[in-house]
Amino acid sequence: TEHFVHVRRRRGFQRKGSLSVLHFRLKRSGREREKPCKKCTGRLEERQTIYTQRERIGSERMEINSEAWIKNCAAKKLAKILTDIFMTAILVFLANRQNGTGVMLHAVLGVALFALFALHHFLNAAYFKSIFKGKYGARRIVLAATNATLFAAMLLMAASSVMISGLAFNAVFFPVNFAWRNIHASCSSWIFMIAAFHISLHAHSALARLEQKIPSMIFVPVSVLIFGAGIFAFSQSKIFSNLFLLYTDASLAHSFAMQIAFSILTIFSVCMATHFALKFFERKKGKQSFLS
Repeated sequence: TEHFVHVRRRRGFQRKGSLSVLHFRLKRSGREREKPCKKCTGRLEERQTIYTQRERIGSERMEINSEAWIKNCAAKKLAKILTDIFMTAILVFLANRQNGTGVMLHAVLGVALFALFALHHFLNAAYFKSIFKGKYGARRIVLAATNATLFAAMLLMAASSVMISGLAFNAVFFPVNFAWRNIHASCSSWIFMIAAFHISLHAHSALARLEQKIPSMIFVPVSVLIFGAGIFAFSQSKIFSNLFLLYTDASLAHSFAMQIAFSILTIFSVCMATHFALKFFERKKGKQSFLS
């Protein structure tokens, strides 16, 4: 009779109600003794064992999935970093190539640069999926405008590269147009400057963390020194002369190694200028972070 009461009572409950809840309710109604019977106790222990096994298996699967996810994210992040490093190195080298030397090497590295550019967009495919989602604040507007301008400049440089590819490859179906050569040189310098600004936007959070660890009396003078050296290097670099096709004597008076050093200092100066500009904007607007 006692088991019959349990069964009839249990059929009236929902599935989520366990036997322990059943005994509690029967105990409150005065129709159950203090301890459940042996049959119900065995069913409780069996169900508890099943739940424990399910939780253990589920936790093990979650640990395996989380470890695989972490490894995948780490590998993807490493691939992004290496891709960006190689892209920057090749861009600096190609933007400062001396005229009349290494035309074939310039062409091969240019193809490699566009391949890395495509790989960079593939690794950041999640960005393109979220372009039309959410609201556009100052952060998203600046990043979107920079990315769109850089993408358009890369397409223009790719078109100019095809138009002057006859300088490096004989198997072309159209003659070389030297007007595209000037467009190609100017595009390379503009891409360099936009890419430097793009790097500075992402380096802002890292510089902010570095500024917290270094005293201001050291960080600020060093930053000003780097910025001043970068301005001077930019004025003497081939990048500056190719922006507006000036071809000044200063840009031709330095060696290839000096041009590379000038380009690196230019990137550092853009990073410093962007960091302090964003820092000023954050203080003015009362925001904790603008691009972090």
